[in-house]
Amino acid sequence: MGQLTKDKEPLFSYNKLMNVFASSPQNVGFIDDLKCNLIPVMNSACELKQFIEEHADYLIVPFLLYKENIYDALLSTSSMHMNWLWSNLLYVPVNIKNNDQDELLRVYETAASFGNVVFLNHTIPHKSNPVMRGLFGDVRGDYLARSGETFHIADGNGKAFVQMARELAGGELDFAEVAVVIVGVGGAGELSARAIIREQPKRLILVDIKDKSILGKELGAEYYLGIDNIPDLSGEPLVIIDSTAHFEDGVQRCVALELVEKYDAIDNVFIDYNMNTEIGAYRHLKSRTGVGKEYVVITNYVMVLEIINAAKSVGFELPFITKDVFAHKVAESVRMQTVIKNLLKNISV
Repeated sequence: MGQLTKDKEPLFSYNKLMNVFASSPQNVGFIDDLKCNLIPVMNSACELKQFIEEHADYLIVPFLLYKENIYDALLSTSSMHMNWLWSNLLYVPVNIKNNDQDELLRVYETAASFGNVVFLNHTIPHKSNPVMRGLFGDVRGDYLARSGETFHIADGNGKAFVQMARELAGGELDFAEVAVVIVGVGGAGELSARAIIREQPKRLILVDIKDKSILGKELGAEYYLGIDNIPDLSGEPLVIIDSTAHFEDGVQRCVALELVEKYDAIDNVFIDYNMNTEIGAYRHLKSRTGVGKEYVVITNYVMVLEIINAAKSVGFELPFITKDVFAHKVAESVRMQTVIKNLLKNISV
């Protein structure tokens, strides 16, 4: 492993990307310049290994995702803002197909073989995947955090849902007095259910179109197959979380919205996990609402703190990042993603 230093010139930054736009998008080489200022996407464990070897003097954080369109992976907002935080850490997207267990295994073996890989993040469809659980412990989570020589599975999504619900409620939320309804208990939904049950809610109600009765029994929660089967919740203070799958086309498909509108009240909390839902989309509701673009600040800030701790476990001190500074970086990445996507619609790539 190379020698890490604190005074590196950042490889990627918001300002460097902005400088690319100083030239006309019609100029020859514009797309190449754009790509050079975005962290490249790895499409295999082999590519990841080569990247780590070429950047041995950096801390490395692989980000496991799957996008059919490589530009969707390249333009992930976290792939931007997570590379704008520390000059000696690289957050590297690794595009692995759903259920490609052999390639996942190779990624984990690669990560374990390099001491400068301190953390791995997972998003759809790789959260809590069976390969990760088989190697590092049969628990659910979206993170693998290094602790010295080993990795352990950690949860970020669930913690973030609990924190966001509390923030929307004004900082104070006694879960013992509310019924929590989670619609969609797959990856992020299951993590939120496991985190919320530890808060000892008055009721935890799980809703899915697939049979999740085993999870319901494990957690001591109620389970219903579809929203139409939920019993009457009139008069109950509610926290409703929609964590159903979202889609890249930007069409809003909030499965829980009918439920939220039915029981809409000023003391209720509603979180729509869909990253495509615009901030302010639910201003018509009395309930206190939050959407995925706000949630990502919370969940990724949980990750920032976990990365700092993971780096410390192997002897590297990363500077602390305040939540306000981080939120500003996220906002910049969201704006940049919008600008680039709109530009690419008008350019043949």
